[in-house]
Amino acid sequence: MSAFLRQFSFLILAGCLLFTGLLTGAYAFFSNFHDREYVALNAKTVVQLKPGEYEIYYESIGASNGGTPAAPLFDRVIAMVDDGRSSLDLAKDTSDAYIEKRMKGRPQYRFSVEKKGAYGITLISNTPDLREQVRFAVMSDAIQVLMSALKLGGVFFAAAVPFLFADLVMHIRLERRKSIKTRLSVQPWT
Repeated sequence: MSAFLRQFSFLILAGCLLFTGLLTGAYAFFSNFHDREYVALNAKTVVQLKPGEYEIYYESIGASNGGTPAAPLFDRVIAMVDDGRSSLDLAKDTSDAYIEKRMKGRPQYRFSVEKKGAYGITLISNTPDLREQVRFAVMSDAIQVLMSALKLGGVFFAAAVPFLFADLVMHIRLERRKSIKTRLSVQPWT
């Protein structure tokens, strides 16, 4: 058994590192991915946010209104985000819609959070009956969360590469020794 462990020790260490990196990356993705936080219209909603990129989406809430409005609501809804001391910069978001559980959401605004804490999100609209047509939600940017999880997994992969290389060198040396032994055993005695 010790010969087996000696022969495959570097490969076992690399496999453990890669498996740990996979688990760590998956945990980082699912623990940092925030569910939707719904935001009230014409009221200030306080939401707990972690550092990262966030988007304000709107989605249709009734079949009677004929679906989600065709154009983004930039001209009908004013959005403000603050951390209690100052307002955050909002950028209009024209990225693709998301589809989840038969609901289709369209992006409205994008903003960045630097520090973990409570943030006030205020959406103001004078459009009548807009509250019955759409609802608004704040979501973290899934691409950014995925990329950070992949980077974390990449660190473990980088740590495993020297062990994989050492295992390759060790197996090359073992195969070379086997071929020399085979040549010596095949040669006739003189």
